Amino acid sequence: MRAKCLTIHQPWAWAIIAGHQRVENRTWSTHYRGPLAIHAGVSREWMADELPNGIPVVASTLAFGAVIGFCDLVDCVPIRVYRPQDDPFASGPFCWMLENPRKLRPIRVRGQRWLWTPPEEVIREMSQGGRP
Repeated sequence: MRAKCLTIHQPWAWAIIAGHQRVENRTWSTHYRGPLAIHAGVSREWMADELPNGIPVVASTLAFGAVIGFCDLVDCVPIRVYRPQDDPFASGPFCWMLENPRKLRPIRVRGQRWLWTPPEEVIREMSQGGRP
């Protein structure tokens, strides 16, 4: 399986895997499309008590410093093209469009910047399908 990984602060990593957040905002674009492992970074700098749509966040249940699931990266568009009037998660400047989130048991891995190749253990778990 060909796959990439992206490190994201909590609670946003959880929001993606839980299916609440369908857009990841980045300052940079990517041509990659396909399976995207979601790594929850170790920083708690961006922790919030609730998501933009009012869903509460229970910080004690969140994993940090681990791949927690994966999804499909299906597109990457500038926010001016996406026009997210009804999407409280979209702020751009590039909107990474995500679909089909699947949960994995947390796999402790050191995060990296940009898109990176996940270790073989993560790819093996992804190949087994995860849990919707």
